[in-house]
Amino acid sequence: MADFINVGFGNMVNGDKIISMVSTDAAPIKRMIQNARDEGKAVDATCDGVQEQYLSWKADILFYLPSRQIHYLRDAIANAMMRMRKMKDKGTLVVISGFSGAGKGTVSKALVEKFGYSLSVSATTRQPREGEQDGREYYFKSEDDFLRLIDYNGFIEYAQYVDHYYGTPRKFVEDELAAGHVVILEIEVQGAMKIKEQYPEAILLFITAPSIDVLKNRLIGRGTETAEVVEKRMRRAAEEAESIDQYEFIVSNEEGKLEDCMNTIHSIIESESCRITKRQEFVESLREGLQQYKENTEKDK
Repeated sequence: MADFINVGFGNMVNGDKIISMVSTDAAPIKRMIQNARDEGKAVDATCDGVQEQYLSWKADILFYLPSRQIHYLRDAIANAMMRMRKMKDKGTLVVISGFSGAGKGTVSKALVEKFGYSLSVSATTRQPREGEQDGREYYFKSEDDFLRLIDYNGFIEYAQYVDHYYGTPRKFVEDELAAGHVVILEIEVQGAMKIKEQYPEAILLFITAPSIDVLKNRLIGRGTETAEVVEKRMRRAAEEAESIDQYEFIVSNEEGKLEDCMNTIHSIIESESCRITKRQEFVESLREGLQQYKENTEKDK
């Protein structure tokens, strides 16, 4: 998100684009200014007869201001940078749920690979499927070990799903959020509601297959579950469908369109990270900087 800086008279500049602030004394700078004027790449924000100083922009445009304003702008930028170094934007918690067979696991891993998000690995008491590794897909626990972790408050949430326990380890999630990262939690509906209670700003996103037939065929196509288990998962999907309204977003994982599904979710995460409620520290830094600028300029009147 761009950081805008007030340069006076209600004008704002994009602080991310500024690469230098220079005076007009040096001959090379004078030539650069004249060339920019000739090419129509100079923006004049001065009054006639006022000594000018210049900002150099990444977009190869010069922006020139009265020297007094440059002085205050330097101070404002320095103070803003100091505040920004001291603070970090809060991380974003994204809860991804979906019917069994919707492809939420595949989508979550693809998001991590493409966009560098952090994926929280859940713990479960179910047996590993073929090709799964402990600590990669899940932390596979005995029921006794899982219940012991519950006693030690080691989970943010846990729930029982189709005869097995699933839970989200607490420490990893809280460390990643504190570092300002986007954290993906792939959990079922019960757990998602518990997460929302503890983290009201979490994004709740539901992934579904494009149709019920596709959903069932995906479950059968796994080849890892009996017909009885497939039917149990379909009945559970009918129960979970009653909770879809509690999610903020729903995304269909179409056949052969994983990239589209990922990009849609990424766009949701990016837009949500710009909410005012997520940027309160940044908003306060803007207010403080602009108030200081206002006080400084009023002294010269």
